[in-house]
Amino acid sequence: RKPVTEDFQEFCEKIYVPIITRMFFGDGWEQVKDHWGSFKSCTIKVCEGDQNFLGDNVFHMHIDGRVGLLQKRNYSQRHMSRLLFSIVTDVVEHEDHKTNLENGTTVYPIWQPRKGFQSNQAFHKYMQAKYYECGLKNSGLPRPHYGIPEDLVYRAVSGEVLFHFTHSDDKSGPQAIHSEPNPCPDRHLYVFDWNNIVRKDEDGKYLPSIEVPEDEIIEYMHVLSQFGTNAFKERLRKVKNTALELISIAEQYP
Repeated sequence: RKPVTEDFQEFCEKIYVPIITRMFFGDGWEQVKDHWGSFKSCTIKVCEGDQNFLGDNVFHMHIDGRVGLLQKRNYSQRHMSRLLFSIVTDVVEHEDHKTNLENGTTVYPIWQPRKGFQSNQAFHKYMQAKYYECGLKNSGLPRPHYGIPEDLVYRAVSGEVLFHFTHSDDKSGPQAIHSEPNPCPDRHLYVFDWNNIVRKDEDGKYLPSIEVPEDEIIEYMHVLSQFGTNAFKERLRKVKNTALELISIAEQYP
């Protein structure tokens, strides 16, 4: 989301994306890539507490993307599914530290309304009725922060794969109210955004959109949890081959 040089953008598209998508999705990438919207990889320690609240249970709770209520028969409606997970350095080195509070990643209130919100204004009205708003700001923009006791939050653990949705109804589940962690551990955050595909027939009439195949995406990624299996080794072999094929192109970049 920050400006990058043209060379760096080109390097990411030609080198990084083919390798990372091969690793996470294997041959399945061809089946799901049309739904892919964007990808973010971040190692910055983003923490939701400023110097006054660092380490306290104060969070910038929000919902990803442009929120709205899901309209099943509105075939022109666009909505996003965000897949995210974090790898915490300390947990990689010490698996038994996974559930330590300081190694927690994305934070969620344990109570999530089944039906979503039409707007961010409606969302914050809901939050202000239930939690203490601390009124913090970031770069002059209003970013309401909420104090929530530890027994009312869930902290995702290192390696846990999560899906957030911009739109929901009373049958599809919540829009995932969440926050960056406070405190924030040393971690590598991965985010993939996927979009439904809106389409029309030859007369310009909207057809039912093609929904994001979340279960299929998770199935492709599941291979990475099967350490030591033939499927896991085959995935790594293909990643290695992809990287080797790209070496000559990568050498063109500083």
